[in-house]
Amino acid sequence: MKVVEIEPKNEVLKNYVSKYQYFDVDGPLLVKAIPTGTLECFVIIGGSFEIFDPEKATFFASEHIGVFPMGSQVSAYFIPKNVKCFNIKLKAQSLSLPKFKGVISDWKSFSVESFLGAAGMEKIRTFDYSDEENFADTIDEILLENNDFNAVDTRLEAVLNSMVAESTSNMKVDQIAENNHMTIKSLERLTKKVFGMPPKKLMGILRFGESAKYLKNTEGYKFIDALQFGYYDQSHFIRECKKITKMSPKEFLSKLNLDTNDLVLDGGLDEN
Repeated sequence: MKVVEIEPKNEVLKNYVSKYQYFDVDGPLLVKAIPTGTLECFVIIGGSFEIFDPEKATFFASEHIGVFPMGSQVSAYFIPKNVKCFNIKLKAQSLSLPKFKGVISDWKSFSVESFLGAAGMEKIRTFDYSDEENFADTIDEILLENNDFNAVDTRLEAVLNSMVAESTSNMKVDQIAENNHMTIKSLERLTKKVFGMPPKKLMGILRFGESAKYLKNTEGYKFIDALQFGYYDQSHFIRECKKITKMSPKEFLSKLNLDTNDLVLDGGLDEN
């Protein structure tokens, strides 16, 4: 199993992209994705994987390209054999880009090629991912060539920046609305339209994502360390972890066997 995870180098892209990822994974394997406030944009380079549909209680084959929306529920994926996959982990602020307008409500129709370009898709499929030195430069160039980052919805971006910045504090939703010259109702309508969830839930997921990343990358961590991300006390963090992941913090962190903070290797679907 090989996982390469690299941050963008370009300063503009850092506002919208969290990580570039390359996976070379052998199955059979069940992987669960924990909601951490990111939008995933993927290109399958070889092999395939399946996505669990909780309503039908069955798996269905993924497309070769697509996005996974910024949801609030654990998602499950089954890798039957070998799969090679490239993924861009996008920040919440990416939803202020014109090409991502309405993507949460209509994510199955999103045009990955419009975001990466036909030539960019070909580069991604043929890139030597062992060349980690040039990984970020190559993908940075693809995104900059195919997107106008000066055409963002500046009003929406300002609100998203505010919510992300305050997600790890104890600031209330009404304060965030006031700081952005909005009513609470207007802020709620905005986040439900853009993210499909109310602001309080969105901020809880963003906060958990930051705390999970810190704990995953900190040797000798303690759960009380999560208080720096806005939790009132240790029991508050434990409750939120169970609510979001359906696991205790100890179980969740023990299953983060990949070099990521949101993918869990698991053997069953009963927790969904």
